[in-house]
Amino acid sequence: MEMNIGIDIDDTIADTTAQMLHYIKQEQALQKAYQQGDIMQKGKELLRGVALSEESKQFYKKYAKDVVLNVKPKQSVKQKIQELKDRGHQIYIITTRGEKHFKGAYEATYDWLMENNITFDELICDANEKVEACKEKNIDVMIDDSIETCERLQENGIDCLVMNSYFNE
Repeated sequence: MEMNIGIDIDDTIADTTAQMLHYIKQEQALQKAYQQGDIMQKGKELLRGVALSEESKQFYKKYAKDVVLNVKPKQSVKQKIQELKDRGHQIYIITTRGEKHFKGAYEATYDWLMENNITFDELICDANEKVEACKEKNIDVMIDDSIETCERLQENGIDCLVMNSYFNE
């Protein structure tokens, strides 16, 4: 049976948290949080793009594009996505990345996917509410690292697989 499969990028396809930590360690305003062990909250805030503090907004402005352009795909992810595509499934990349993070976010994300040979049928950016994006594309199953997102999807009748990530292990 062919399915429409949605896949998140950050901490699902890409090892975004590791890349962000690289930049956080360089940013003096966030170093204090890192050293005090509050990095889990700061990192989650930065990755999810919610309830941004002023320092997080400055971090986004300064580093978001670099994070997107330099992040590495997780091990074996390209092969697994290709296997799904080879079985006839439609692959939708669904991400909250968008213009609120930096100008040209769609193009940079698209280019990153192409440069890293990630197979997909459609890229959907600015999906701040993934339930709506999944409903619109008739997604059968979503693969995401956010437990909260997966719970909302399941409450709306959309199956979800949760990927391990820095924030949910």
